[in-house]
Amino acid sequence: MRSQVRDLLGRRDLREARRKLERLVDLDDADVDAWLLLGQVCVLLGDTTRAEAAFTRALFHRPLDTVALGACSALMQQQGRGEEAERVLRDRLRNVEHGAVPDGTDLEEAEAGLRMVLAQLHVSMGESGKALDEFDTVLAFRPGDYRAFLGKGLVLRLREEDPDEADACFAEAARLAPSGVLEDFVKAADQGFR
Repeated sequence: MRSQVRDLLGRRDLREARRKLERLVDLDDADVDAWLLLGQVCVLLGDTTRAEAAFTRALFHRPLDTVALGACSALMQQQGRGEEAERVLRDRLRNVEHGAVPDGTDLEEAEAGLRMVLAQLHVSMGESGKALDEFDTVLAFRPGDYRAFLGKGLVLRLREEDPDEADACFAEAARLAPSGVLEDFVKAADQGFR
């Protein structure tokens, strides 16, 4: 059925893709990827209520899934509920800081992921300074996290205040990232900002 969903999405038949995804989650409520895709399809169809419900269900199964948290917080922000989204993310962050997380959770990775989702939310709310603070916090305890350098560089470019620091962040992200992961992205982003 997943290949059918991919085909439907490729043909932009969102209504039928939604129908198939609804069937998938009916068959397996714990299929987080299907819940996430269902949420994204519902956003495209304009059904934000069902989209939020799908993202929330994904988070029920994986409470710290950064894709689900990012999608849900972006949707909430678009609905004028950015402060509520920030509260949800901060609550999850407090849980991580207190170790109230599922067994086997890498606490450092969970905190870094949550802070980067918070940074994305702050950018979408026009709060680039707060976004930079989140990236700097991640870099203070994970100085080798290429994602934080990349995010910080993008925010600095958006602010158009310090292109040299942005370039330094991009260079550090490219140096730290696994081979082949960021080279094309950094080049495209760099060209897009010039």
